[in-house]
Amino acid sequence: MADLSFSTDLRWQGTGREGQGAVRLRGKEVSYSAPDSIGGKGSGSSHEELLISAVGVCYSGTLFGLLRKKGLPVSRVGIRAEGAVIGYPMQSKFSRLCVSPTVEGGDVA
Repeated sequence: MADLSFSTDLRWQGTGREGQGAVRLRGKEVSYSAPDSIGGKGSGSSHEELLISAVGVCYSGTLFGLLRKKGLPVSRVGIRAEGAVIGYPMQSKFSRLCVSPTVEGGDVA
C-alpha cells in the first residue's frame, strides 16, 4: 500500500466571532467565519459546517465503495450530516454528529 499525503492552505484574521478566514482547496477558495446568528461575520460557511461536511464527504465515498464492493447495485449515495454543539459560548464542543445516508439504485427486474 502506498502512503498518501494531503495539504490545504488556510488563513484567518481577527479574533473569535469577529474574525474570518478562507481555505484554498484545489485552487478554489472557501471562506468561513462564525455565523451571523451568533454575532459573527456570517461570510461563507461556519467552522462547524466545514467539519460536518468533511465527515459526510468521507462517509459517502466509503459507503459507496463498500456497497459496490459487495456487488450491490448502487448508483448514488446522498448524505444528510447534522451536528449539535453544546456549551456555547465558553466551552463549545460537539455533543452529536449524525450521518444519515440515502442509497439509490437497484436491479431493473
